[in-house]
Amino acid sequence: MKKFFAMTAIALAITGCDSSDDDSKENSLGQITISGTAESGETLTATVSDANGVDGAITYTWMVDGSAVSGETSSTFTLTNDHTGKEVSVSASYTDNDDFSETVNSSAVEVANDTATVAGDLSGEITHDATAPVTGTATVTDTDGDDEFTPLTDEQATYGTFSITAAGVWTYTLDTSNQTVADLVGSDLTDSLFVEAADGSPATITITIKGGSLENNVAKISDSDDGDTGELYYKFDSGLTTGKLSLSILYGELETETAYISLYDAEGSTSTVIGELSLNEGAFGLRKNTYKAGETPSKAAKETSSIDEDAIDAPDFTPGEWIDIVMTWDTSSTTERGTYTVTIDGTNYGPFDSEMPTPGAAVESMTVRLSSNSSTSDDAVYVDNLSIYSDVAGTTAVIEQDFEGFTAGDDLTDANADSPFGSRTFEAVVVDYNNLNGSDNGGNGGNGGNGGNGNGNIADGDVVPGTAGNKVALIMDELDDDAGELRYKLSSADPTKLIAKGKLTASFKKSDAASCTVGSSVKDAYISIYNSSTSTYNALVDLRIAGSDYDTDYAIRNKNIDGQKTVDIPTSTATFTADAWTHVELTWDATNATADTGPLISVSIDGTQVAAPWNSYSESLADIVTGASTFAFKLGDTSANMPSCKFYVDNIKVYSDDDTADTLIWAENFEAYNDGDDLDTSPFHGNTADAEVDVE
Repeated sequence: MKKFFAMTAIALAITGCDSSDDDSKENSLGQITISGTAESGETLTATVSDANGVDGAITYTWMVDGSAVSGETSSTFTLTNDHTGKEVSVSASYTDNDDFSETVNSSAVEVANDTATVAGDLSGEITHDATAPVTGTATVTDTDGDDEFTPLTDEQATYGTFSITAAGVWTYTLDTSNQTVADLVGSDLTDSLFVEAADGSPATITITIKGGSLENNVAKISDSDDGDTGELYYKFDSGLTTGKLSLSILYGELETETAYISLYDAEGSTSTVIGELSLNEGAFGLRKNTYKAGETPSKAAKETSSIDEDAIDAPDFTPGEWIDIVMTWDTSSTTERGTYTVTIDGTNYGPFDSEMPTPGAAVESMTVRLSSNSSTSDDAVYVDNLSIYSDVAGTTAVIEQDFEGFTAGDDLTDANADSPFGSRTFEAVVVDYNNLNGSDNGGNGGNGGNGGNGNGNIADGDVVPGTAGNKVALIMDELDDDAGELRYKLSSADPTKLIAKGKLTASFKKSDAASCTVGSSVKDAYISIYNSSTSTYNALVDLRIAGSDYDTDYAIRNKNIDGQKTVDIPTSTATFTADAWTHVELTWDATNATADTGPLISVSIDGTQVAAPWNSYSESLADIVTGASTFAFKLGDTSANMPSCKFYVDNIKVYSDDDTADTLIWAENFEAYNDGDDLDTSPFHGNTADAEVDVE
């Protein structure tokens, strides 16, 4: 906002006064005024008035922030962009008409700093598994300053780092190792990049982090028949002497049988494969065949056929994790044996000689299969994003299948007219991998959690809040002398008693205002993080939820704020919906905390960071310099009794952060409890009150 200066003040002091030769005359103190508009490009004028009269020369000295400006000794001073935001004053020295020598000083006026206008690319979008940065260019228009930004390099944001040049070119790199980012499914996160124009005018660049699909349909291949093999088989319309196969595959954690990815010739047999990659309990291998001397290579002429795990020098894989596989082949020579290559998670292996030595042998089909005709599988393999191309470069597609066009449970055998897979396909069905057995099972580019909309940081064994049969903690306040509370404190049984840097994530749901009103006051719920002292104002952070003691839906407790003693979270950032699940993430970093500077705190609600990180508002900073040890979910207060007000909590997780990865310290999803179980028992703290397990 522009500030205009109309006229300022009078003389503040006389720094020198000599007596007149005429003792009958008295000196009247002079005055100096500044007139004009105090902004860049305007001229200020100094005017001296003195009851003794001033007809002689006046020497002016103009000052900016208390320092004299060289050469500016006249009664006028023209302001430039260099003066914006600074204080200008003037002094005048003269001898009045009665021979009194005086120096008078004006009060200072502040030169208006017009707020710069920031435009251009003030938002960006990036997927939760993207390793390439997102970039943009913001612009500055400043009528009284430089059209530039204050440069930043590798500045830490909530979920990544960013840089911006003076010209406004910004780059944001996502931290894909961040657990919240990696687990983002079915919703989005936002990250806020706080930048400034050269004149200090602030602006925010908002990055939207897109989560993975809540549904992730994949092909599941299993083998429960000891007379056949689980298989996903695709036959080409015509043989291809060049081509490329790409897919993602996950070998089940409990699987012990071998899985195969095969490129078949016309016979469609392992005895005459062009190339075959095997996966078995963490090890890769290649098919190796030999044929009887003097006979044309064929199934009948096969002499030996086996898997050689030494044939490909690839590191072991981890069962239960997705792997990206690419196989290419070139058998186009009519005189030389063909070759094939294998790429595993971006690392190339080969070329290897085709196991079919006959020149020009085309690939007629491909298959992913599990186990053998005489065995059954213990688990399964999963396949996604299967593509086949008729060229090594992968420019001409034969089939591209991500299975999203199917419905979970669809059969992929040729009994399903919509399935493109051939008659050999057996025990291959479509499943929603994110929701197998009611949980998400991780993997495939980070399908771990839902981040917002109340779904939270979902992990193995968790159930999405709102699902029928889901078990949650129910906190009430039916006590006249205590609040309802669920409290957990790190103990000697935990990997660490104190967490210097970490985060708390959880999902919650609170009843409407009418159910939580006592007298004229709507009682709030709280999520709090403490060190050893659990006094309310000693918390590292205390998030207040949907009460009437503040003006917005959420607030952070701060005793130093007059009146409501809260820092309100704007409704434009986060709004509360009664009886709806909400996900919250609270982080703290005490690694640089001191008795004078609290740990750095941030809060995100349904994936949106509510403000730039701030230093803790705790009343006892010396007590929290070592971090957090106690975590509490509370409802009401010691004087409230609200039998209809309910505060539900689910999927609580506490992490420590060593700057390279989040380590899960404690988690509770309540699925191991029975409906109605009292939670005033281990592992919860003895101060837990009026909290029990409830089933949705």
